Amino acid sequence: KVIKTATAPVKALTHHLGLMALTIAATFCVAWLAFGRVDAENVKWVQGLMFVVGAVPLIVASCIPFSPLTLALLYANAAGAACMVAWFGRILFGDIVNRCVHVHGCILGLFFCAATLVAEADRLWQIQGEKEARQLRAGYTGSLRDAQSTEPRDKERIMLEVASSGLEDEVNRAIEVLLVAGASTPTLRAAIRRAGMLKRAGYAPMSLV
Repeated sequence: KVIKTATAPVKALTHHLGLMALTIAATFCVAWLAFGRVDAENVKWVQGLMFVVGAVPLIVASCIPFSPLTLALLYANAAGAACMVAWFGRILFGDIVNRCVHVHGCILGLFFCAATLVAEADRLWQIQGEKEARQLRAGYTGSLRDAQSTEPRDKERIMLEVASSGLEDEVNRAIEVLLVAGASTPTLRAAIRRAGMLKRAGYAPMSLV
């Protein structure tokens, strides 16, 4: 059977994303004013710098475990992507050559802004999932027989059914996979038997959708 855990909605998700969106908007306004006078001689190297500050922190944040550093990198990328949009937008309105390149730069900057917001949502969902996994593990010994039930008759009926099926060990393994990976499917259980536990393997980040 395919089993998946249900994660409760993240508290204050809108607040966190709104704060990051506000950071993007404020940085864009400041950068737009700062880039008011574009020097054609400096366009090329600043243009390259904008691609770096608008994307590299996000890439680094996606490659490291979730931590306070991840949050700092995401805010840095939010500011960098906003600067990227402001820079290419200023050049575009300044009627400097290569307008097509600058339009693409604006679009990429907006994309990186959106990707940063999605990555922040992923970070919050990951934190929520790890918290709930710890709560599910509290008091669990690894055996279904030791599990608690608010209705003793329900537990007795379930245990009789599991025992009669001869799959008690398989059920215990499925629960262990569910707690560690966030999902328990035949394919995932087979992979874990060969490779060992795959933490959060059943979690699909929104940024990869």
